[in-house]
Formats: sequence, structure tokens, C-alpha cells
Amino acid sequence: MNAVISDEGPLAGATARGRDEYPCLIVEVSPQAEEVGLQFILLSPQVTLGRDAGCALALKDAALSLRHTVLSLAPGPEGNEPVVMYSDRSTPDVTGMLRPGDVLQVGDTCLRYGLIDLEPRISQVLETATGLMRETRYDSALRELATLKAHRLAGGSHRTSLERLLRSARFLEARIHAVLGKWSAAIDLLEDLIDSDSPDWELRLKATFQLGILYVHQSDLERALTLVDRMWELAEGRDVYFLALALCLRGMTAARLRDFSLARRAFRGASEKLQLSTRPTRNLAARVQLELGISHFLAEQHEQALEHFLRLKPEEGSGDMHRVICAEALRYRAVIHSLRREFAQADAFLREALKTFQETRSHFLECKAQKSLALNALSWGRQEEAIGHLQRCQDLLTHQVENEYERAVCAGQLGKIYLTRGDAQEALQWFEQERRLQSGIPGVAHSQAYTYRNFARAHRNLGDAAQATLYYVRAVATFHEFSNWVQKGLTLVELCRHRLDTREPELAAAELLEAEESFAAAGRGKRFESILNMLRAHLAWLQGEDKQARELCAASLPALEEAPPSHLLMELCLSGGRLHVELFRRAMESGAQDTAMAGEHYQHAKLLLERGSASAASQNFGWLLAQFRKELQALPPLSR
Repeated sequence: MNAVISDEGPLAGATARGRDEYPCLIVEVSPQAEEVGLQFILLSPQVTLGRDAGCALALKDAALSLRHTVLSLAPGPEGNEPVVMYSDRSTPDVTGMLRPGDVLQVGDTCLRYGLIDLEPRISQVLETATGLMRETRYDSALRELATLKAHRLAGGSHRTSLERLLRSARFLEARIHAVLGKWSAAIDLLEDLIDSDSPDWELRLKATFQLGILYVHQSDLERALTLVDRMWELAEGRDVYFLALALCLRGMTAARLRDFSLARRAFRGASEKLQLSTRPTRNLAARVQLELGISHFLAEQHEQALEHFLRLKPEEGSGDMHRVICAEALRYRAVIHSLRREFAQADAFLREALKTFQETRSHFLECKAQKSLALNALSWGRQEEAIGHLQRCQDLLTHQVENEYERAVCAGQLGKIYLTRGDAQEALQWFEQERRLQSGIPGVAHSQAYTYRNFARAHRNLGDAAQATLYYVRAVATFHEFSNWVQKGLTLVELCRHRLDTREPELAAAELLEAEESFAAAGRGKRFESILNMLRAHLAWLQGEDKQARELCAASLPALEEAPPSHLLMELCLSGGRLHVELFRRAMESGAQDTAMAGEHYQHAKLLLERGSASAASQNFGWLLAQFRKELQALPPLSR
């Protein structure tokens, strides 16, 4: 190892350390091409140089030992510029000195020492990149920030203005990666920022909040919860704005864990804190409003959810962040319209939201909008359109967005399309892919309940009753675990129908009672009464109680005739139609005295089967349409 005095090179001639100049070693020759041009800023009195990754100045030079030498900063002979003292590992008693412009050779690497004034340049890069980000020119912003990657900190106290500027650059880079869906890069940067010993508590709090949002969107709720506690501790004694950030993250996490009471308390607390803050709060207040609406949506309280979503108006704010929050509220409004069978309105809202996400290059939300468009199209009976949206969603997940959870959801939705078409075998393959993708994702237990139910439907359609029962039972248990009473009740309705088809009346009776209790727990007992009555009628018929079956059928028919088309309605029309056919046959077999009753059952059977057939045709439900046509063709003649 030797030092060579030289008057050549970009740092030659540095004679006095300016206020913002930092001692630096620039790699001029290296066996690793990617290391040429790296600038190691010496921020500690002593810096270890070597091949070990733990060295403050680490180089990929095989000719170096793991910890090759220690560099020490010292005042120069005239006291006005720092010099670098070094010693060779093989001869520790021999030391050398580097002045600005000198070259240090270690192994096969040459580094030039000098003083550089970086802060003005880094500030300019930050200003330029921030402006490009606001213009949604994210690729240009990242290229601008990439010019800072050559600056490597060797040592440091986390307290210099240079370190603060570079941390701000990393935070900005993380935000851009998050918007673009490059979550691995974003998470690496954010985790590094929050784990540092930096006294820059404001940046650490903002980074922790951004990281928490990414964890929530990845369904990694356990990690998100740990960040809430960290934020709360760091925010104590600061402006209440930062306590509001912590409360917002707590509410988001609680809502996904289905602790809706805790979520709403957290969001109310965040709103109260924001009213007391001295900082600009419009975007965070809008996010709290959005997340409060989402918590009601997840609890299936759609009217309350709409109240919050409707308060978010693009014209009442400025900047892309506010536009994106309002567009996400619009997407949720569209989903509610879709659930209410208002498909045209839902489609219009979703396309408007999608346009905003595309204009702002919010790839993750663009992916969610495509998925919502697919679900709306599927419920609308437009299966080819649904497949197109899901394929675009898959393209985003393959090339832009790093989110295994959404990939799993997309696979599940494709499976549902094939199931409605009547291709249960193809559907099973997509459900298997969904399950494989879920296996590596934390926090997806609740989502797996829907996957189990889809497996049950596919196996039922394939005639595998045992496997169908197994998956229905798993789905019921999982919905119960997460207190999702409506979905538990609906799954029990399907399981009860399955038990009735397999002639297991005692088990069907128990599941019917449990479904009734689930709907009551959700406050929806009246809404689902006609559905339960149809099942009770079928159960009564199996038990030989024809009179009770007729009375229950009569009670359920008006509601079924008025209900909008849906998968559940079609299955109940099929079940009810078959039941009336059986009641018709019994009445015909009992003699002339029941001819009028037989005619009534015949008409009810025909009405239900035709209503179900029309609904299945309008929704392109191939498997159910085939079942209705089969039953109508097999309908016996009215006269004996």
C-alpha cells in the first residue's frame, strides 16, 4: 500500500476546507467496474477499510484482507485542512499520510483523497426530483436520485446536514418506488431509515407510517402493529400531527383485523388530533376519512361507508395525493353500487377512478381498479370483459406491482369466472394457484375463507360431495374466527343446501339454525328470512312434513320473485323449483283431491325454474343455466 502525490485529477488543488466540504476517497481504479467512481465520505475520526461488508469502507477487492487497514482523520500540518493517516496491516508500525489530491493504493484498488462540497448539489438533486415526482415523471425522478448513489457514507454520527440530505433523498426514492408498486425496494429503504439511530425523528416517523401502509396493503398486519407502537413512542411530546399518523395506522390495521370498534376509536382520535395540529393536515385528514369509510365497508355497513366516501371531493384539495385518495373513495363507492346491482353506475365510477390512477401512475391502485372492474363485469354477466380486466391486472402484477396478495386474489377471481362458465376443473386449477400464492403471505387467514368456499363450490359441481363438505366446514370455521357473521351465514346456507342434496337432514337442520344465528348476530335476520324459509321448506319436505313445506314455500316465494339476479338467488330458485316438482309429484300421487294443489306446485316450480334460467342466462352462469334447462326439460306434464 502506498500514497502517491499528484497534481492531476478532479480534486487536485484543494487547499482549504470550506464550510461544507467533506473529506472523501474516490475510487479511480478497481477490479470491480461498478465500484469505479464511488465516493466514500469520511464522517468518523477513524474508518476501517477492507473486504468485509461490515467495514465502514467496504470494497469488493479479492486482494484485500477482510479488515485491511484503519484510516484516521487528523488536522493537516497547517491546521486548515484534514489529512488521512493510515497503516498497512502487515506493518502496523509504518504509517502514511494523505493530503488532498493524493492517491491511496490498497490491493488492486486506487482511491484519490480530497475535499468535496456535496450539499449544494444534493439539495439541487432533491429539489429537481421532488418537482419531477409532482409531475408524475417518476422514472426521471429516480434517474436524478440515482446520481446520488455514488456517494457512500463511511462512518458518521447521523447528525450532519449531509447525512440529513441523503436520508431525505432515500425517503423520496422509497415514496416513488411505493407509488410505482416496486415495494421490495421501497420496504428496504424505509426499513433502513426507521432502524437508524438518526435524531431526525420527523423523517423516521414519516418513514414508519409509509412502511406501515405497505405492510397493511401486503396483509402483513403483525408487522404493521409493531410499527404502531414504535410510532407512538417516537411521537410522544411532538406535534399532535404525528400522534394522528400513529392513530391512523392503528385504525387501518385494526380494520383489516376486523376489530372495527378499535379502528373507529383510532380514526376519531386521529381526527381530533388533526384539529389541534399547527401543521398542514388536509391530505392526512382526507386519508383518515377514507380509511374510516373502508372500516365501515369491511363491516358491510355500506350506508355509513358512503357517508364518509362522499365527503371526499377532488375539488376541495390540491395535488396528486388528494386526487388519489378521492379516486380510491370513488372506487369503493363503485363497489357498493355493484353489490346493489347498479352495474352501469359502478362501471362509470370505476373507469373514472382508473383514469386518475393511470394519470398519477399509481400502479397498485390501478391494479385494484382493474380487479374491481372485473368483479363488476362478472356480476353484470360480462365474463369476457371481466377476463380482460383481470388479464390487465395480472400484467401489472407481473411487470409493475410487487404484491403476492393481489396476485392470489386475481387467480381466485379467474377461478370464479371458470366456475360460473361450468368449467369446475379449470376453476380448481386457479383456486390451487390462489392457495399456493397465499401460503407465503402473512395475515391472509380471513381471505382463505373465501378460497375454501370456492373450493367447496368447485368440488360440489364436480360431484365430490365429501370434498365439498370439507371445504365448506373450513370456510365456516374461518369466517367464525374473524366474526364475519354475514359471510359465515351465507356459507352455512350453501352448506345446508349441500346437506339437503346429499340427504343429511339432521346436519342440515343444525347448520340452518347456525345460519339463522349468524344473520341475527350481524343484524340481518329479516333480510335473509326468505332464503332461510326456502331451506326450511326443503328440510320439512325431507322429513315428510309436506304441509309445513308448502306453507314455508309460500312465505318465501314473493321475496324470491322480487329479488335482483344473483348467484344465491339462482341457486335458491333451482332448489325451490326442484322442491315444488317433488311436492307436485306427491300431490298427483295422492289422488284427485289434491289436483288443485298439484297444479299450484307445478306453476310455482315452472315459475322458479324459468326465473332462475333467465337470471343464469343474463349473468352467463353456464353451469347453473345447464341445470335449469335440464330441470325444465324433465318437468313432468301437468295432466296425468
